[in-house]
Amino acid sequence: RELFLTGWTSNRARQNVASYLTKHLGLDWRLGAEWYEANLVDYDASSNWGNWQYVAGVGNDPRGDARAVDYDPQGDYVRAWVPELRAVRGEGPEALMGVFQAWRLPGEEKRRLGLEGVEWVERPLVRIRFDVNRRGGGGKRGGGGTRGRGGTRGRGGGRGGWRN
Repeated sequence: RELFLTGWTSNRARQNVASYLTKHLGLDWRLGAEWYEANLVDYDASSNWGNWQYVAGVGNDPRGDARAVDYDPQGDYVRAWVPELRAVRGEGPEALMGVFQAWRLPGEEKRRLGLEGVEWVERPLVRIRFDVNRRGGGGKRGGGGTRGRGGTRGRGGGRGGWRN
């Protein structure tokens, strides 16, 4: 919604979307790159296409699901762009989980919000589970040591990130 309505999203939002579409949904990264190309007001071909390639399979995952709490500790960003969740009640981790993972809301809260039976709440595309209370962690992924910059060092591949 933010990209479509404003033509812009933050660097972190761009990384999270790219990671979600490519890692969790298994979509071809070029679909996302094309959508951003068509909608960004600050579009730059090198940054856009290079970073979509980077997130799709070279380097470490941005871990958008686990970073939600780090970058949106009160759920304000999600509430701003998903107005259906603005009125989620409660304090602490359980209420915050309802903002980040609406399918985990108790039935009475879904009814109060008018979300009971809503397709994207009841049957999300992918159920990404994480705990709001999680802190720390090694920050390292499992798997082989061959995933890295994929030989892009010195050729603009690295961690440049999308510039705002």
